Amino acid sequence: MGLTFDQLKKKVGKNLKYYSDVDGWKTSRDVTETDIGDFINEIYRDIIFPQFATQYPADFKQTAYTDSHIATATVNASSTASTLVATSSIFTNGMVGLNVYNSTDSESLVISGYTNATTITLESAINNTWDGDTIYVLGKEFTLGGDASDLYVVETVGVKYDINDGYFRQAERRLENDFFQNGNESGYGVTPSFYTTTITVAGVATSAIGIIPQFTTKIDKGLQITYVRKPAVLTLSGDVLKLPVDTPVVYGATARAYEMKREFQESGYWTTKFEMEKKRSISQYRPLSSGRDLTLKIPRRYGNIFYRNR
Repeated sequence: MGLTFDQLKKKVGKNLKYYSDVDGWKTSRDVTETDIGDFINEIYRDIIFPQFATQYPADFKQTAYTDSHIATATVNASSTASTLVATSSIFTNGMVGLNVYNSTDSESLVISGYTNATTITLESAINNTWDGDTIYVLGKEFTLGGDASDLYVVETVGVKYDINDGYFRQAERRLENDFFQNGNESGYGVTPSFYTTTITVAGVATSAIGIIPQFTTKIDKGLQITYVRKPAVLTLSGDVLKLPVDTPVVYGATARAYEMKREFQESGYWTTKFEMEKKRSISQYRPLSSGRDLTLKIPRRYGNIFYRNR
C-alpha cells in the first residue's frame, strides 16, 4: 500500500517547510495545501502516467460496450403521414440524419426533421402504421464517459451491424475531416471506419468516437471500444496512487510548488530529483510483483460508453 493523498501532500509541505507534524500547515502562504494537491494530480496523471501507459499499454486498457440505440419510446397514436410523435421526450435536433428503428416491424427510417422533444419528421410516410410500436433512435457518435481530459487514447473500435454477428468487425481509424468531404458519405458495413471527435455535453468538451456507417438496426452491445484512460483524480485524503510512484510524484509536486513561488533554483533542484526518480520507477516497474493493485479503477459511471448530442 502506498502513501495516501493526505500523506503525499504533507511530504511536499515538509519539503517546502510549510507543514510540520507538530504545528500542522502554515497559513497565509503563497502555496496552499490545495495547490499542492493540484500539483500532485498533475504530475501523476499528466506526466508520469502517460510514460507508463506508452511502455506498458496492456496494463492500462479498459474495454466498454454499448447498445446501438441512444433513446427509446413508444409511438403515439397522433402520428400521421411522415410525422412521428413519441409518448415521451426523447428527441433532440442533433438526431437529424440518424435512423429510427421500429422493432415491431423491423423497419428503419432516417430522421429528416426535428420539431420538438416528442415530434420528428421521417424520410418516408408511416401514417398510423407505427402507432403503439416500440421505437429506438440509433446512434452514430458516442462519448466515452468522463470529460475529455480523462481519455488518454482509443486503441480499437469494434462494430456489429447484425444481431447474428458472432464477432466484432474491426473498424479502421480515420480522420473526421478527411472522411467527410461531401457530407453524404455512408461507408460499408463490411469495412467500418471510426473517427475521434469532441462533443459538448452540458458545456463540457467530451471525447467521443463516431462510426461509419451508422447503425440501422437495434444491436445489444453493438459497439466495443478498447481504450486507455487516465487514473482518477485524487480527491479524498485516503486515496492512493495506483502506480508505485510516490517518490517521483512528491519530488515533481515540490518542484512545481517552488516554481510557483518563483524560487527557480530550488525548483530546478527538485526537478532533477524528479527526473531521476521517475526513470528509476519506470525501469523497476514490475506489474505482477509490485504488491499493488495496478488496475486503474474507473468510477462506475465511467464503466460504459454512451451517446451524447453535439
